[in-house]
Amino acid sequence: MSRARSEVCLTVVATCFVLIATSLATGNGDAAVAPDRVISLFNGRDLNGWTTWLVDTKRKDPRAVYSVRDGVIRISGDGYGYLSTDRAYRDYRLVVEFKWGEKNWGARKGLARDSGIFLHTAGPDGGSYDCGWRSGRSNTGKDISSGAYKAAIECQVMEGETGGILLIGGRFADGRHAPLQFDARVSRDRKASKYAPPRFDPSGQLETFRKGWVRWSGRDPASRDVFGFRGRDDVESPPDSWTRVECVCAGDRITVSVNGKRVNEVENVFPRAGKILLQCEGSEIFFRKVELHPIAKIAPVAPKIDGDWWQVAGNPDLGKFTSPKQEPVDFGVWQATDGTWQLWSCIRKTNCGGNTRLFHGWEGRKLTDKDWNPLGIVMQADPKLGESPGGLQAPHVIRHEGLYYMFYGDWANICMATSKDGKKFTRVIQKNGKTGIFNEGANEHARDAMLLKVGNKYHCYYTAHSMRSPKKNHRGVSYCRVSSNLRDWGESHVVAEGSKYGKGPYSTECPHVVFHPETKQYFLFNTQRYGKRNHTTVFRSSDPLKFGINDNRLEVTTLPVAAPEIILHEGEYYIASLKPTLDGIHIARLKWVARDQ
Repeated sequence: MSRARSEVCLTVVATCFVLIATSLATGNGDAAVAPDRVISLFNGRDLNGWTTWLVDTKRKDPRAVYSVRDGVIRISGDGYGYLSTDRAYRDYRLVVEFKWGEKNWGARKGLARDSGIFLHTAGPDGGSYDCGWRSGRSNTGKDISSGAYKAAIECQVMEGETGGILLIGGRFADGRHAPLQFDARVSRDRKASKYAPPRFDPSGQLETFRKGWVRWSGRDPASRDVFGFRGRDDVESPPDSWTRVECVCAGDRITVSVNGKRVNEVENVFPRAGKILLQCEGSEIFFRKVELHPIAKIAPVAPKIDGDWWQVAGNPDLGKFTSPKQEPVDFGVWQATDGTWQLWSCIRKTNCGGNTRLFHGWEGRKLTDKDWNPLGIVMQADPKLGESPGGLQAPHVIRHEGLYYMFYGDWANICMATSKDGKKFTRVIQKNGKTGIFNEGANEHARDAMLLKVGNKYHCYYTAHSMRSPKKNHRGVSYCRVSSNLRDWGESHVVAEGSKYGKGPYSTECPHVVFHPETKQYFLFNTQRYGKRNHTTVFRSSDPLKFGINDNRLEVTTLPVAAPEIILHEGEYYIASLKPTLDGIHIARLKWVARDQ
């Protein structure tokens, strides 16, 4: 065959494949709609726009498995099936908010609560490969609707597993096999069975999947299929709270975020369009929001304070260390294992001696409560471990593999302590008998550490005085070091230095970095001033290690806050900051708006 003739044949074959793929992407030839505005798939009143399916009763629902009450969809879990949108969709951002019920049915009694969000479904009702969930019938193609579901790509909703992406095999309406597939970057737990599904890892090996599934990135290796299970690093909300799941389906890519954190991503997806299903799989579950957002173009965004502040911490009684000049400054906020909120702040200008700083704690029942309960002095510098007297600064806490890690400064070094419950911390002593992990050299005063997980590595951002300039004219610099295990840290990177608001030694205080999953951008908050003229500059970058060195082009906004910490809780953003009077800490809601707003 000639080369020209071969190319013509290949073109014809490719064109036919695209036409077939397009017509079959929804399983029955439905034209898929790409939303150009926000579409509320659930109207808050009834199931208009949805079709019900149960494996045993088909389109009929005699047990009222699917219902609406008080503006919420209830799926009782009594059976196996789904709610299906009447229309097929493509290229969208799906936002779903769910909460678990109290009951599991039948074979799921005692097991982890289980449901799912099916994307890009193909084929007829009941066209999935399964046994009709113990109906005794296997879908061989002779009875095309003997399965419980449809061929689809599923976003897993299950205790301990929410955010996994599964291939649900099945058939098209004419009985042909639906060739589902996706590619994903994954890694496998070394102690897991070779048959165990891998987990998503942005820096892992790219593999092609035509069956099976990819677990979410932070899944607990000790996960068990038991009722009420929660993994060490679960981002899903507790069972009595709402969890926000976002599935961005853009062309051949699907990205899943849970409560604002990206947990999974696949590409080279087929199918790329179809109806959307809310699964019934033996567990009671509620849905209050099911929305489609357009994704044709995501406008650049910037953070904006949304509403009033509420005070959570004041100027505490330090007993013999109390001083009329004392001020709560750099702080950390996190949620302990018992669900309470913890806040530790560095109190400066106290009577504790040395550099006058120590940590005081507060505890709140809810993030939105005012005036949290004071816990007293929770930590002081220990000179025996190499810490400067009165030199404690800026606690920041994360949770990793079931353990809490607190990073803090001791006036020269970045140090670490750990806790099992998020309340009582124990210092980690290094091989030299001291707590310091790393620093930037003598007199550079490394401090204000905060951590962000990027892929499977942690980035530790902190500030220090730069020795690249004369000692009498030190400049503030934001640094970053990277680690895969929180113990061994790489060389420091200069990620930001200088702005039009200042280049002095305190011009990059309290660097705090946030990843915005919808725009896939990183935002650096750098404080220039404390007090009545609180001032923080915000920079935006697609690279977590590059926010501009004496370059203002990445600046997006300024905020009247100092030492801010951004908190993402149950899908909502909050910002904590020092009060302008420097006599406490307060919190407000935060929203992301188009930059021109």
